[in-house]
Amino acid sequence: MKRERIWIPIAALIVFVTIFAPNGSTGKEIVRPEEIKSRRQVNYCDETYVKLARLWKEYFDKYPSEYAYANWMYAARYAGDKKYPELLTKGLRKYPTNPTLLYLKALENLGAHNDVEGRKYLERAIALDPDYVDAWFVLVLHYMDAGDEERLDLALRHLLESGVINDEVMDYNYNMLVSLDDDAILITNGDNDTYPGWILTRILKVRPDVTIVNRSLLNSAWYPMYVIEHGLPRFIGKNELDDLRNSVLRESKDKNANPSPGGPFGDTLILKIIESAKRAGRPVYLSRTVYVTDKLKDVTEKGRELGLVTLVTPSQVPYAEQLRKVYRKWVETFRTGGLESWRLKNAPPKDAGRMLLLNYAAADDVVQETFVRALGASVKHSTGTVQGFLGTIAYRLALKEAKRTRRNVKLDGLDLPDRGNDALDSILNDERDRLVAKAIETLDAEHRDVLVLRFYGGHSYEGIASILQAPLGTVKSRIFYAVKSCRQILRQKGVLE
Repeated sequence: MKRERIWIPIAALIVFVTIFAPNGSTGKEIVRPEEIKSRRQVNYCDETYVKLARLWKEYFDKYPSEYAYANWMYAARYAGDKKYPELLTKGLRKYPTNPTLLYLKALENLGAHNDVEGRKYLERAIALDPDYVDAWFVLVLHYMDAGDEERLDLALRHLLESGVINDEVMDYNYNMLVSLDDDAILITNGDNDTYPGWILTRILKVRPDVTIVNRSLLNSAWYPMYVIEHGLPRFIGKNELDDLRNSVLRESKDKNANPSPGGPFGDTLILKIIESAKRAGRPVYLSRTVYVTDKLKDVTEKGRELGLVTLVTPSQVPYAEQLRKVYRKWVETFRTGGLESWRLKNAPPKDAGRMLLLNYAAADDVVQETFVRALGASVKHSTGTVQGFLGTIAYRLALKEAKRTRRNVKLDGLDLPDRGNDALDSILNDERDRLVAKAIETLDAEHRDVLVLRFYGGHSYEGIASILQAPLGTVKSRIFYAVKSCRQILRQKGVLE
């Protein structure tokens, strides 16, 4: 009897709490949202950042902390929240030692010349947390602006040693650099095709003869003169630059024009760089990551696509010879270990390394026509007329990534492939090309490699034997059986008669 008198009020209490508790199980569950990272690591659309900002605000309201507030502000900045500046100032008063909030405050005048206050915020952030890499990225620009070469190299070395730049991104930049002619000028677009290049050329002394020019930074007041002072042919004077900036800004304001992807001044200055480089006899390349605007359309169409870059200055070297040189670089020199990393294989779709990888496939027209003719025995090897190149590694990666990244969109209840602008789609959308690709893919690595080297690379049997360190008889045998296998498959599919 005594035990019954104890359990009755306990049961009643449980019912009371369930019904009347303000945060009971019937209320909305608040789950901690995804941590916000720099867009150089994970890049979402604006709408996603609006949603993330809302979720972090809700989380902060429920569980107030400086960590939650910092994530809310990071998302709010990317979302373009109109209240962001006010909220950031308020948060910094409440949490004055939070490195993320100090970093975000330093970005308010990003690109301004001699931004002493911004630099102080960043240096305070790394003093509080030396491993906070976002601040180190921006300090690189501050030290450039200040002409402090020693601290600039210190910041770049810190980024290298931190491991924040993944191997596949470093490999990609290395592969771009080794593709260039001597004393080249490389125009890049964003963080992931610029910072690794600076680290390679300045710290690791890989192709230190190459001058890297970042398109986005050309829109700042100080950077154009900085690159001239550091070896770029003089393409504009200080007074002319000031006049250009004032004129463009005034014209944009009058016309209420939408901003260009290249910024208000960047593409105009790129054209001036190209002209000055022509006079100086220096080759200029655009990274494949550079978005081609109307201003750059003419020079890129007249240029030569050379894998991961486009040469936009004249050259006396035959195009076919340049293609073969890049092809040999791909087979013999390119670094691709990062592409097989566990991290990349398991990275989310919006991971920066995963997105950068697509440029390998986009760099190529995937020479299916050459293979069709070769397998049909109408020609013995490519004459170099196909733009781009296709090394063995590139080919396998393109096919794998095409399958892995193809998305589906729902339309009236039907699952259809998303036919975007990605060059990978062109590999699979054309039925004949798809069949040829699948035929070659069925070969094992040994037979696939010799096929590519022989019929596209134009290597002799002896050359292939030297590259692969295989006996000459083995090379001939592999080519014979590779061609025979592909012909049989393509005849079954009706591609060859």
